[in-house]
Amino acid sequence: MRRTSLLLALALLLTACLSLGASPAEDRTTVIRERIARHGTASVADRLYCGRSISDGSAVTDAQVETFITEVVEPRFPDGFTIWRARGAWLGAREDTVVIEIAHAGDAEAIRLVAEIGAEYVRRFRQTAVLRMTLPARLEFISASPAPEAGQ
Repeated sequence: MRRTSLLLALALLLTACLSLGASPAEDRTTVIRERIARHGTASVADRLYCGRSISDGSAVTDAQVETFITEVVEPRFPDGFTIWRARGAWLGAREDTVVIEIAHAGDAEAIRLVAEIGAEYVRRFRQTAVLRMTLPARLEFISASPAPEAGQ
């Protein structure tokens, strides 16, 4: 169980380290260990399904999505998240969708921050709702070398 939790944290934190643009000379293992010590392990994956259709017939643009991610999502979850574009249907209408997935520990602060992101998307883009799906998470690195143990 401890190894699984460590691997889950490493997956989340490696994503964050890679997105930080750290130079190749930096010791990425040290960065990952420090982040694990600071944040613990993730046990929940929250997905926000954010429709791109607006009631006036217009749509949320790619530039608006990128601005939203930069201004709203990144400050709340600087250690990492995943965005993908999808196509879905709601209330009989098909629409393009942006899915924001965030792995976190499931603590009250993270739960509040995810809710803030959804509420801001609704407000900013005049949406009826954003669907939030919360799932138990188990992450694991599959690599050629074993992940470092906690405390090393």
